[in-house]
Amino acid sequence: MHWRSGGRKAILILAAAMAGAGAGCRAQTEPAPPPTRVLDAWVASDMAVLTQHSPRRDDPLIYRSATQTVELFAGAHETVGFQVVASAQGGAAKGVGLEWTDLQCRTGSRIPAGAVRAWRMVPARATDVPAWTLLHSPEPPDSLGGYDALVPLDAPGAPQPYGLQDGQRVAFWVDIAVPRTATPGDYEGRLRLTAGSARAWEVTLRLRVYDFVLPDTPPFPVLGAFDHRELFAAMLVRGGQPFVPVRLDPADPLVRRGLDIQRHLMRTAREHRVDLFDTGVRPLLKRDRTGTVRLDWSDYDHAVSPYLRGTAFEDQLPVPAWPSPVTSAWPDPADYGGAESERYLETVREVARQSAAHFGAMEGGDRVFLDPHRPSRPDAYAEFLRLVRPIRQADPNTPLLARLPHAAPPQSDRAVPSEFAALVQGTAPAGEWFDPAGVQANPQGIAGAWLCPGDPPYAPSLHMRSSPADLRALAWLSERYHATGLLMSDVLGWNPAALGRPANAATRAGGEGDAAGGLFYPGGAVGIEGVLPSVRLKRLRRGVQDMSYVQILRRNGRPHEADHIVRAMVRYGGLAAGGERYLDPRLDGWVQDGEAWEQARRLLADEIVLALRGEEATANERFAQEMAWRVFEDKVSGLAIERVRTRMVPLAPTQPHAATRYRTEIVLELCNQRNRDMPLAIRIAQVPPGWSLPLGHTLASLGPRGRTDVTLAAEGGILPPGPDGRLPFTLAMAEPGGEERSLGVEVPFVLAPATDRALRIDGDLADWPVRFGSGVGAFRVVGVRGQRGERARQGTTAMLLRDAANLYIGVRCQSPARSRPTARRDNRVEYRSLLPWGEDLVVVLLDPARAAAGPQDLYHLVIKPNGVLIAERGVRSDPPLGPVRPWAPGAVLAVREEPGGWSAELAIPLAAFGDAGREELWGLNILRAGADPPEVSSWSGAVRSLYPPATLGTLWLPPTQPTTAPAAPPPEIVPPAELLNTWSGQ
Repeated sequence: MHWRSGGRKAILILAAAMAGAGAGCRAQTEPAPPPTRVLDAWVASDMAVLTQHSPRRDDPLIYRSATQTVELFAGAHETVGFQVVASAQGGAAKGVGLEWTDLQCRTGSRIPAGAVRAWRMVPARATDVPAWTLLHSPEPPDSLGGYDALVPLDAPGAPQPYGLQDGQRVAFWVDIAVPRTATPGDYEGRLRLTAGSARAWEVTLRLRVYDFVLPDTPPFPVLGAFDHRELFAAMLVRGGQPFVPVRLDPADPLVRRGLDIQRHLMRTAREHRVDLFDTGVRPLLKRDRTGTVRLDWSDYDHAVSPYLRGTAFEDQLPVPAWPSPVTSAWPDPADYGGAESERYLETVREVARQSAAHFGAMEGGDRVFLDPHRPSRPDAYAEFLRLVRPIRQADPNTPLLARLPHAAPPQSDRAVPSEFAALVQGTAPAGEWFDPAGVQANPQGIAGAWLCPGDPPYAPSLHMRSSPADLRALAWLSERYHATGLLMSDVLGWNPAALGRPANAATRAGGEGDAAGGLFYPGGAVGIEGVLPSVRLKRLRRGVQDMSYVQILRRNGRPHEADHIVRAMVRYGGLAAGGERYLDPRLDGWVQDGEAWEQARRLLADEIVLALRGEEATANERFAQEMAWRVFEDKVSGLAIERVRTRMVPLAPTQPHAATRYRTEIVLELCNQRNRDMPLAIRIAQVPPGWSLPLGHTLASLGPRGRTDVTLAAEGGILPPGPDGRLPFTLAMAEPGGEERSLGVEVPFVLAPATDRALRIDGDLADWPVRFGSGVGAFRVVGVRGQRGERARQGTTAMLLRDAANLYIGVRCQSPARSRPTARRDNRVEYRSLLPWGEDLVVVLLDPARAAAGPQDLYHLVIKPNGVLIAERGVRSDPPLGPVRPWAPGAVLAVREEPGGWSAELAIPLAAFGDAGREELWGLNILRAGADPPEVSSWSGAVRSLYPPATLGTLWLPPTQPTTAPAAPPPEIVPPAELLNTWSGQ
């Protein structure tokens, strides 16, 4: 048995070979003496997120602790990966290294140790926090560090072996690349951690190779863009400055080094089933004495033609697509009098004409496409058309890709020009603008709709804060909607201005770097001349390989099974993620559970095997597969309650002077995630004391993957809630013959009791009179993917009062001990993913007549801790939520910074709302935005968008003065002591 180290030479450690026989290729490994316990090591699957502080946990997805075995499976020509983490225990561990053997089978087949590669995992930190992470990540936004950069153990100059202090940790990523010639069966080998000469930890590697071979190319193109100028600047230095060549002159030694690094980048991507193209390479543009444009293609062809011909790669396969150099950045409009000058437009026409002629005569030129414009806004059609018209005049045949949607999202105020469709063949907008309805059947080349990463929940992001499932789901969503391919706009994301050290470079000696959306790191940060892959690139590869499984299954007569698994794992994306409105997105478009992803992949593999065996498959094998399907369905399918909305409605009195009664309506938005009908019986099981149920069970029937709304109701007098401002109800639901399950629902409801003394508006809430039922708290963060109703980490409480002329609102905001409130001194609010961003804010939304049709009808107040008050009718957001009108309520505001936070006190004249100010029941929500760390929460518990009127809670303003008519008995008010006695345990 030969052991291979993470270094560049193999070490002969054991001479005994594995023995075994049999068609099943079951292998067995000689038992080894117990290792020396200087390291505490554990195994994690490729779907586990690891940081320097992750708790120790052997991953049951792939590790069997009883036998100390890592169990994997793969097809031939597939790469599978896992992670190993080791910590020094009981003292320092010197010379920590990783070694492994061949994987052998009883038939004599062997996967050589050279097919196994390992990387040291280096932590990186994303200092930017995308707003979507607040909506879709269950982890605190300030815990952004994680292992992401990968340093090859066999790279020249890679620091190894590693020394660890007591308690210090090192992590490794291990890949097994199964050869395309591997015989099906079970293979076994050993993986070992050493500490100096001591064997510190050892496990068995067991790999089942299935009887199918993954194709050389993915089922659809997976493309990524980069700019060689960023690559060169990050990796090379001339004269103490980042090297950015004016031209790619192959006679320049530094250019040759840069081109070698670029080839390494391209090959590393190809190894992960991704193809890249350079958006920064261009021919030299010159003019002769007559002013005629002359393009010199010699440097360009030297740099590009190896990729178009395929000679740059070991498999000799060319890249599937490459962009023309004609873009909005080249020729540079600034050199020709601006983008609208005739001189510039004439130059663009001539450059486009000569480019088309050059690629027409070039080997591989038929894969070139036009990608002329990268819009900064999704409504930049005018800019796009101004550039594309002259290009199309000179070059009507080269396929053209637009980074804009072919149709405007529903309910948006944008319109697509009629000539747009005639000018373009393919579209590749950001993932949140991808329209599944616009997918073209059987597209050729660049034509059709491409899926791009975007902002969850519409599409997965490449950002480091994305989950493993996000990266994997990108390829699955491409298949789900039959996209032409997957296109990534920038796989580097580096900052070349930082003296060659990009902002997302992992630092030396295990320090932290800064990672954003790029899939690679510069090796110079760890002393290696080359690029480093990321963990995210590995997970993207896993999804692409999954889709090769789907392709094989389809080709072997099982398209229904393939579709079933794909649709179960990725339910919706792009514009299909919209709820009632496009900007009110649903949250759970793809499954997050790592075990479910592994079950899906194994189902695909076993279905392929059964399809290939046909009638030779035994009854036991078919029964086992049927059971596996049931386990999978139970794991990924079921009933999803996507949102709960509530409303309090006054009832007409049944007799004169009767006590006021109200009807509470609870609306459940349900989604059937199964591929079959789901009948359902739903009821309110428990109500507050004194309330009644006018209806029994409500029956609902959801079709396969269908959605519906169900409304439940209860009636009673208003019961002031506890200190958080919520009425508790319990629902019960069950399928026919099934077990009932309970669901707790809180109806946001708060009083604004009358006060007979004027309040002093000074920001100090200590003098507020205590009124039962007038306070709200326990704010809930805006919906977290896969979770609902999570308590905000930054505490917020509010109190409400009224008098004959004003509505009073007092809010107290707790802040983390390390930060003070942050606010800009202007009347502007920045929005990201429709969340207020970058400041500490309190937002009050009011609907006094409860007649708002949309966000444009709400009264919107924003309070900053520096005393700025913004008041408007509607929400001035980006993207827009509708028209916004000025509103001058004459409100009085005072704020005060306090130890551990800040408070605000607001008096709003009721006359500012017109006749609606006399209503008793209002719609209300109070929002809290924190800047450090970022967090957005609300009292009403809105789980998706914050601004639809249906997500508001209920505010009751009792009358302040009796009328001349006989007074009706007031609603029943249960005092606190009685409340505790009658509603204990609920």
